[in-house]
Amino acid sequence: MQIISIVGASVLVGNNIEIIRQEYHDTLRLNRKPERPELWDGKTAGRCLEAILEWRRW
Repeated sequence: MQIISIVGASVLVGNNIEIIRQEYHDTLRLNRKPERPELWDGKTAGRCLEAILEWRRW
């Protein structure tokens, strides 16, 4: 059984080693410049905590 699903920057390929290798090599050949989404800065937990605490103050 072959599973291939592409979601954003991730590719779900299952556990077939040949498919994993092929997807790995295909990814290395891509000519792309990854960009980080806004707020992808490692501070999400703090923002979530602040939002929860603010919500509790209501």
